Amino acid sequence: MRTYQIEVAGLQLFGYHGYYEIEAKQGQLFLLDLWLDVESVDTHSDQLQSYVDYGKMVQEMVRVFNANRYRTIESLAEAILEVFIGTEGLKKARLRIRKPEPPIPHRLDHVAVVFERAY
Repeated sequence: MRTYQIEVAGLQLFGYHGYYEIEAKQGQLFLLDLWLDVESVDTHSDQLQSYVDYGKMVQEMVRVFNANRYRTIESLAEAILEVFIGTEGLKKARLRIRKPEPPIPHRLDHVAVVFERAY
């Protein structure tokens, strides 16, 4: 068997997640990056069913992101990684969630959390 990595970079979603009331009222942009370590039985196949469908993975990320309001991006990251349990061939997922404009009174590029889970 061979392993390979899928990268989904810069998924931009607008949401109302955050600890502070202003985040719940105004919302903000979030950037999500996902890396998937995948094991493939047949790397010579040209059929999507032989691989992890990263389009479906992105749809699941968006669904979880929009389903509830999370007070912390840590709990949001855990919820997103939870839905990947049972994905055939998935060995490990690494998710980064960035807030480009967090409610912090200092100039910075972004704040982020990075979670990694083995399956």
